[in-house]
Amino acid sequence: MMLSHFGQFISHDITLSIDTTFPNGKPISCCTKDGSSILPPNHLHHACMPIDVPEDDPFYSRYNVRCMNFVRAMLIFREDCSLGYAQQMNKVTHFIDGSMIYGSNSKELRNLRSFHGGRLKNFEDYGRELLPLTKKRDSCLMMEKGSACFDAGDFRVNQNPALVALHTLFLREHNRVAAELEELNPSWNDEDIYSGKPDRF
Repeated sequence: MMLSHFGQFISHDITLSIDTTFPNGKPISCCTKDGSSILPPNHLHHACMPIDVPEDDPFYSRYNVRCMNFVRAMLIFREDCSLGYAQQMNKVTHFIDGSMIYGSNSKELRNLRSFHGGRLKNFEDYGRELLPLTKKRDSCLMMEKGSACFDAGDFRVNQNPALVALHTLFLREHNRVAAELEELNPSWNDEDIYSGKPDRF
């Protein structure tokens, strides 16, 4: 079971497609508002690939749903400008570089660092080191009173409890190593400890 969850964890390091939207940033809909049918061809966006639900579907027929919205990811031109299969844009680097832990840009990284002892921010919950709580209201499906929604290098961290657990594991491991480095090298500053390789060497 852990294999599949770790696979998702790694996939979040190398892939994040960009949704195609209208020029104003609003999402594209390929179905009528109630999902009872696909929009007429003259109203369909070119990125629409709606899923036609059979009339006798054992689940969706009870709710009169005949259309499921599906929009293709944003495409880019091929490097040599030739015709061929579609190339999708990727919001993160395609390298296994820990971006799901540390973020994909310097702004995300600054938001995750504590800037103390080379450690990442965390949320102390009765002695347990958890991921920091997020202030982004759209990071979780629900933000009911008492529910926790966490922040990490990848916004998909809250998709399922196993993914949250893996992110927590890597946060704790980073901070454990940082604490060891701090103890072994009392002259190192926060940046030295964080990078694990002081500039002077």
